[in-house]
Amino acid sequence: MAFDFEESAIRLYERHGMKPVRWHDELLRDLNDLTELVIPPGVDNFPWDPDRSEEARIAQNAAFATIGVAPQRSRILASPACVAAVISRR
Repeated sequence: MAFDFEESAIRLYERHGMKPVRWHDELLRDLNDLTELVIPPGVDNFPWDPDRSEEARIAQNAAFATIGVAPQRSRILASPACVAAVISRR
C-alpha cells in the first residue's frame, strides 16, 4: 500500500509489475490548528467500546467484501489506540 504522495513507493511497485486495484480516502489533517468540535443535533460522540469490535469487523467486511478483515486484525484496528471515538446517528 502506498499513499498517492509516496512517489518512490509507487515507482518501486510499478517496477515490479504491480498496479493499483483499489483506492481509499486519505483522511489527513494538520493537528496544530484545530477548530472547536461542533457535534450536530442527533449525533452522539462516545468512547470506543471493545465489546463492539466484532460488530465493527462485520460492518467493515460488508463494506469491503472483496478483501474482508480477519478477527485478529479487527482487534488491532478497533483498539483504543486506533479508534478514538465512535460516532453514531440516531
